[in-house]
Amino acid sequence: MKIPFNEMLFKTLKIRGIAIGSILLLTFILPVLFPRTITNKIKQLAGNSINGKVSFPGTSLSFFKRFPELVLTSQAL
Repeated sequence: MKIPFNEMLFKTLKIRGIAIGSILLLTFILPVLFPRTITNKIKQLAGNSINGKVSFPGTSLSFFKRFPELVLTSQAL
């Protein structure tokens, strides 16, 4: 059975749209759901990179403040 071109194009665009939408949704939701995990991981990585203790109350992670760049903001340094 031959599938018409229009149906195949619609299905392809639908699947790609859902995939791109899911990725964009995750980039918004993950920093909101796991801020403490992100902050702890950053403290661990920074502590391993320098001699001394790294301490700050929290961080903010955003992919959309300066679009293709991932922006990490530390609070009260």
